[in-house]
Amino acid sequence: MPPYVQLEDENGKALARASCGWPFAFLIGAADLDRTKCLCFIDETGDTVFNRLQAPVLAQELEAAAARVSDRTVASQYSRWREGILRAVPNADFKGYEPPSPTAVQACAQELSALARRCEDEVHTYLKFYGD
Repeated sequence: MPPYVQLEDENGKALARASCGWPFAFLIGAADLDRTKCLCFIDETGDTVFNRLQAPVLAQELEAAAARVSDRTVASQYSRWREGILRAVPNADFKGYEPPSPTAVQACAQELSALARRCEDEVHTYLKFYGD
């Protein structure tokens, strides 16, 4: 999950920043990635850059993913995540890793969508997702 997303100018100078963190994974999990043109290319461990021509598509996909977020989707994703961790680390401690609320996931989507819309409107800007 990207620790932060930054709107940058052509020289890499930060213009604005979003830090969704944990809720971002649940946003991506709610998206139908097979039907996306931008979201499917976000590299969780590497960096991903979108330009102003890609930004409106990205914003629409973020908004569509947010519309799919519910208590059920968050609980299901969290359960699958926990099961995967427990297979690898049977005595894993999940303290501090409670599932985010659907509202937090949707707020993440709104924040990222706003940055994408700003990228679309401003020349020589890029939206960069920094991986962990």
